Amino acid sequence: IFNLMINYLIWKARISEMDLSLIGTGKCMPTRNEGERAQVVQAIVHWADSRKMTTSDKNHFASEVAARFQIDYDELVRSRILQIMSPQEIAAAAKGGAQVELHTHRHRTPRDRDLFQREIRENRAHILECTGRDPVHFCYPSGDYALAFLPWLRELNVKS
Repeated sequence: IFNLMINYLIWKARISEMDLSLIGTGKCMPTRNEGERAQVVQAIVHWADSRKMTTSDKNHFASEVAARFQIDYDELVRSRILQIMSPQEIAAAAKGGAQVELHTHRHRTPRDRDLFQREIRENRAHILECTGRDPVHFCYPSGDYALAFLPWLRELNVKS
């Protein structure tokens, strides 16, 4: 969700370039279109990953970016834009007719079979607990996929 939030903040700010001093590069990168924004987001996500930032650290960083752009981050969080659903929200969505399916539980896509499958198993258990239904379809977080995942997903009885 961090990458989506950063992308959203840059888009919402309507800036033509972003000063990356927050991540210590001391340079500006253009943000005039989706491709340029994606490069900036990738640089920020890589920086955050290289520092092994926790979810709390990333949330704090996103709030700093929002403040820099004069965007009310607390209001974004209150409005539930780009936030992880609570168990109550998941249950309500399922009760309302939405089909809740699989993602990696932590929105990460490990290249290690055991770690990847653990993500799916944990997400499946959480969804089952919230909805009473066993999910069988999978969506790759941020479109991050590899052919190696296909047999791993089949082993977990994922249909698509």
